[in-house]
Amino acid sequence: MRSRYCRTLAIGFAFLIGTGGRAALAQESPELPSKARTEGESTTEDQIRFYKGKGPGRGNSYVERYEEDYSYLRDPARSSDFFDPFKFIPLGADGEVNLTLNGEARFRYDGTDHRNFAIATAATPARTAGGRPTLTPATEVSTNQLYKQRYALGADLHLGPNVRFYADLYHGQQTGHRVGPTIPGNQRDALGLVNGFGEVYGILGDAKTGFRAGRQEIFFGNNLQVRANVSTNLPSPVFDGFRAYRDWGPARVDAFAYNLVQFVDGILQDRDNPHVNLWGVYGSYDLPKAVPLGLEARTSLEPFYLGWRASPFAGGRGAGIYNDRAC
Repeated sequence: MRSRYCRTLAIGFAFLIGTGGRAALAQESPELPSKARTEGESTTEDQIRFYKGKGPGRGNSYVERYEEDYSYLRDPARSSDFFDPFKFIPLGADGEVNLTLNGEARFRYDGTDHRNFAIATAATPARTAGGRPTLTPATEVSTNQLYKQRYALGADLHLGPNVRFYADLYHGQQTGHRVGPTIPGNQRDALGLVNGFGEVYGILGDAKTGFRAGRQEIFFGNNLQVRANVSTNLPSPVFDGFRAYRDWGPARVDAFAYNLVQFVDGILQDRDNPHVNLWGVYGSYDLPKAVPLGLEARTSLEPFYLGWRASPFAGGRGAGIYNDRAC
């Protein structure tokens, strides 16, 4: 009897190695501003100390915009950018209640010509012995031009030092030649919620500890194990669910349980799919540094457990968490 659902369990260890002269930072992403600009950005003491689990980034810039921390702008003397007034908006005299705004506009052009070298990709076997197969005519191999746009607006509201709410709204559009009969929701969406969560956090026993609930864009394994595809107009996959973490600086552990979000073109028509789930525990521990050939090498041991459930009728596409289309 065929099972009603498929389940994939992964238990493993990742051994990650990097070289450099600075503290271990999240993997960099081409989606970020130039390195010359981000290297000059201010960072807070907590950002330097608790650097794990932040996804692709450097300095105070991350693909996950909710990881950026502009609390240092309580001191107006540290302002150095034209947009700094939007990055820290005090809503009280002491600045404990504050708002950070962010936004993005991106235009992308994709052009494809003579796809598959205009060669047929399939053939029908001959019906008679010794006969020749019938080649399937190649289709849509001429010029294919796509114009992709995305616009994003985010807000991070801090209600004191231990509670915050974060949200990202995205508009995605794709037009051009031969876009096909169906454009996926992560490319065309009138208005979609990519991130929308509440979080409680604080320093408990010398470790940053937090609990996050709601819609989340996630990265595990230094952008190597689980990640959102940020090349699509709406980053995907994203998930609805819960995440708890405890971070000691050189070591961190996350526990999480999520449902996959499916983007649908419309105004806030995106819904989580209760039949497609991701859950698990992810740990990371920095090993002692080594200096081979005069280069400082950073190594970390990352044990993890991942669970994945996708019902066949749910359209889950079981590989969705590994940089695949999530709708």
